[in-house]
Amino acid sequence: MQNQSKASIYRSHMTEIAVDCVNEFLRKYDSLPEKTPEFTKTVTNKIADFEVQGQWRDPAKQSVRKINWMDDSTEDVVRKINSSDSAPGVLHAFFGRKLFMYGAHAEGLLRGAPSTIVAKRRGAICLGTQDGAVWITHLREPKGGSRPYKLPATMVLGEQQLKALGVQESCYDLFDERYGNSIPTFREIWYEEQGPVGILHFDFHNGAMATEQCMALCRAYKIAKNRKHVKVLVLSGGKDFFSNGIHLNMIEAAKNPAKESWKNIRAINDIVREILTNTKQITVSAVEGNAGAGGVFLAIAADHVLTSESTVLNPHYKTMGLFGSEYSTFTTQKRIGEEKANLLRKQCLPLSADTAKRIGLTEVAVPRSKDFHKEVLACAHQLADNHQQLITKKVHQYLRSKADPAMVRSEAAELHKMYDNFNSRVYHAARRNFVHKVPTSETPIHLVNHQLNDCLCLLGQQANILDGNRFALDVQQDLKQMISSFQTQDPSFLPSLAIVQVGDFGDSNVYVKRKIRMAKQLGIRAIHIKLSRETSGAELKTSLEHLNAERSVHGVMLQLPLDCARDINVNEALNCISPVKDVDALGATNRGSIVGGDLDGLLTCTPAACMELIKKSGIMIQGSRVVVIGRSVVVGGIVAELLKWNDATVINCHEHTHNLKEEVQAADIVVAAAGIPNYVQGSWIKQGAVVIDAGINLVSDPNKRAHGVYDYCPKVPTS
Repeated sequence: MQNQSKASIYRSHMTEIAVDCVNEFLRKYDSLPEKTPEFTKTVTNKIADFEVQGQWRDPAKQSVRKINWMDDSTEDVVRKINSSDSAPGVLHAFFGRKLFMYGAHAEGLLRGAPSTIVAKRRGAICLGTQDGAVWITHLREPKGGSRPYKLPATMVLGEQQLKALGVQESCYDLFDERYGNSIPTFREIWYEEQGPVGILHFDFHNGAMATEQCMALCRAYKIAKNRKHVKVLVLSGGKDFFSNGIHLNMIEAAKNPAKESWKNIRAINDIVREILTNTKQITVSAVEGNAGAGGVFLAIAADHVLTSESTVLNPHYKTMGLFGSEYSTFTTQKRIGEEKANLLRKQCLPLSADTAKRIGLTEVAVPRSKDFHKEVLACAHQLADNHQQLITKKVHQYLRSKADPAMVRSEAAELHKMYDNFNSRVYHAARRNFVHKVPTSETPIHLVNHQLNDCLCLLGQQANILDGNRFALDVQQDLKQMISSFQTQDPSFLPSLAIVQVGDFGDSNVYVKRKIRMAKQLGIRAIHIKLSRETSGAELKTSLEHLNAERSVHGVMLQLPLDCARDINVNEALNCISPVKDVDALGATNRGSIVGGDLDGLLTCTPAACMELIKKSGIMIQGSRVVVIGRSVVVGGIVAELLKWNDATVINCHEHTHNLKEEVQAADIVVAAAGIPNYVQGSWIKQGAVVIDAGINLVSDPNKRAHGVYDYCPKVPTS
């Protein structure tokens, strides 16, 4: 404990003791026969009841903390600064300026006269002591100064001032062996190997990663990534903090905070991209300390994430007025699904290690009773033993899932939002208040109703209704933004959709009206072409070919079923629509692409909607057992193909399937589009399965309501 700072002790030992005390009291309280004051007294103690009595100590003043450079040893200097970290720091005069010192590290090789600056390294300064030297990583101006917050020591003193004094950079190479494992020094990034396991260590003050630090870590990762004999690469963060994302203090101190924010987020994104695209090694994130904001997303970019049982994650940026990046929309959805990912982003609440493991954000929570680093190494060596099998699977999944374009899209969307955030008053005010430690006037509302951990764990365990209407609104909003973006580049652009209807079916009239109304809401020009029941196949073909040739029309839909007096081949009619305008993807070309596994083009609408709902449920599609009931080219058959190419094991059932009940009972995901009301019983669905009901049927009943394929059952999560 003596080598830890005061803040570190409070974050680790004191926090663990406090949590243990609360848990012990709650355990005793829950065991009481009655929750009355009389019984409560039996599980509480007075201060006088304890054998060990505390002793009141007055706050230590700077006169007590003051360093006597001529007499104090290196150990004394480190101890005094550690006891004052993170506040108030130890006051010392540098070139006539009184500054507070933080981040002390003993130095084992360099020497110098007491209190003189011997060297500098990555923003830190090395001061001589009477028996050696000590590194000071950060300095702070007193209140009233122009920058009264922690910054790298060389930045506060000024590089020019240090250069004038002849202070040289003491470099520490990634593979530096001068210090070995026993000689102390200050280092932010270092690397070691144990057989087939490479360990890239990084430990940044308070977990904040400035632009230069991100770039240095990225360079180090690239070097480690290309070590041919390394099969498993471990990212090992600091004992107190894995990472807390971008460096707000450095951004606040920049001449242009918005520009520096942009550089910082791009730099940390570069690291994440290197991790995500590493198809040579199995990657592991070792998160012993806490992680926040971009630091969480940096960690989950790895193939496996191990945390300590005491780790707390804060996977959000929202309280700082930021959307967040670090490919978070790609990695969180991949790990836990869109619904849980959105809940994490919106709730702005801490996440326990146990909850993170249960929802799939991480893989292992190492008990406090075990040595964290030994457990990480044991896991890494086990992965190395199965490297060939694991890396083959990893590369296969990477290529089949078309991860590269998905990552590009995710980052582009995130950075688009972040660019706006970085230029907003909300972000600058929130950052300034955070850096200058401006106290809030009341407890933030998001901390009052703190039930995030319970909510996340209940997702997938209880019956959760997937709100299709809410998701539809999200899609509509995205489409509006997309159209607006196109029109910003080309003001004359107006997306146009032609809807061709043959005859006068009542249901078709309703559907067409809905499509026209929705198109208008989205800013799309809808052209309704209504042909008579007497229309021939040739006349319909002529109309469709005319729309194919019309450059102002971007999409063509043929309303089905056709209400025609003459015999028209529907497939031939659908194939008349140009594949690039076949927005329903019902023509042979687009359907063939889907069957062949090319999912980058147009997709049939209802199957695509089913896939979106399944993804939003949070279930892992890959490897899941899926039962699709129905085989039509409009829904069932295409859904089965989409799921198959998303690496699910698909069983396609229909009205002639003999063992339907048994198939459904074994399914992780069930999609029904059989067109038979009440075809599947709710009692058949296993706990935690995802059910998508795509079959809506009008049946005769007193209320004339539409019925789904399923019996209603409160225990079944349906949509």
